[in-house]
Amino acid sequence: KAAFDGTGSPIGKDTTYFNLYRIPKHAFNLDAGMQVSKNLYVAVRTHTISDREEFIYGSSPITLDGYSLLDVYGEYKFEKFVKLFIDLKNITDKEYVDIPGYSTRKFNVTGGVSFQF
Repeated sequence: KAAFDGTGSPIGKDTTYFNLYRIPKHAFNLDAGMQVSKNLYVAVRTHTISDREEFIYGSSPITLDGYSLLDVYGEYKFEKFVKLFIDLKNITDKEYVDIPGYSTRKFNVTGGVSFQF
């Protein structure tokens, strides 16, 4: 029985054929954090995705561009049980597409105070 790719074309005997749906061939995540002082912690995160194929029913596939996102996190402990934190996501305000037609996260900030008893 013959196998077919997402466009309906027969797949040959080439075992290097890459046909995963919306899955990038390469993904890279790096998270580096540092305890700057007894009370201050900071971290930098990067998330990188390579180009990937989006198969469209009844049409030829499109290539979704790869992207890299940069996030920064920081927290400061005032007391033993009180912590102030801030999380900055996509600080470069990169526009990217995970699924065509759906919104993705632009630059955004989350912050607050955490109490632990």
